[in-house]
Amino acid sequence: MNTLEDLKKALKAHEAQAFQLNYTIADDPELSGEEYHACRHYVDLCRSLGMEVEEQFTGQPTAFRAIAHRADKPVFKMALLAEYDALPGVGHGCGHSANGAMSFLAAAALKDLKDLPVDVDLIGTPDEELRGGKVIMCDQGVFKDYDFAVMVHVSPTRTNANSHFLALDDYRIAFHGQTAHAAGEPWNGRNALNGAMLALHAVDMLRQHVRPETRIGSYIVNGGAASNVVPDYAEVECCIRHSEREYLDTVVAKVMNCFKGAAIATETTYDVTQMGCKFDNMVWNEAATK
Repeated sequence: MNTLEDLKKALKAHEAQAFQLNYTIADDPELSGEEYHACRHYVDLCRSLGMEVEEQFTGQPTAFRAIAHRADKPVFKMALLAEYDALPGVGHGCGHSANGAMSFLAAAALKDLKDLPVDVDLIGTPDEELRGGKVIMCDQGVFKDYDFAVMVHVSPTRTNANSHFLALDDYRIAFHGQTAHAAGEPWNGRNALNGAMLALHAVDMLRQHVRPETRIGSYIVNGGAASNVVPDYAEVECCIRHSEREYLDTVVAKVMNCFKGAAIATETTYDVTQMGCKFDNMVWNEAATK
């Protein structure tokens, strides 16, 4: 058995299917957690090749797991991960249509290697851009069953065996005040937008006192509806990143104090909603990339 030559032949045999999968998903971009068409394309294609498929994997409606290969005496178990969600207003600007298609191609080719001593699964991991479908899988212990999990993410300029992925927390902060006529009796109002803006100024001042690897991005989601009305509602989204989870947690606490202080100063109230899952920084697997 010439494994490398057999693999090349198998890749060539399934190449057209992978290209078509990419083009189909790229032409029909679906947002995070809403990738129903993309997931169906994967499931149907895997089943057409004889793979056993588990739909709604880990309780996520657009996730799946397909059994690509089973060995009589496996030396290890591998998971190939496929992403397929798109970005709002951009579509597949991150190339998830192609990333997932490459994982499918690898799974389809490895399926054809009859003497391969490895168990191989293809796992559809949705919702990467927003909430984090892989985090839900990790929390359920899915990847503890695997010795190796891998995917490819395209890049426009160069190939890297490893990339730095920062730990990340994302929040929506809603300020609540009291509406009033801005000209007639503004003293009866409590300006929710003032609370949001003051908080953002405080966050900007915080930047000089955090480590240089820290990234804080924010924008005003809702700032009112008319200039002559004191807004009783304002909403901000704030995304905080750092290269290490432990330090990120300390920065998040400081950022939350900015919102707390702004609410006190403007006599408004606020509530915080976590957007999606918390992402930890990626730990490099040096041995696997050599």
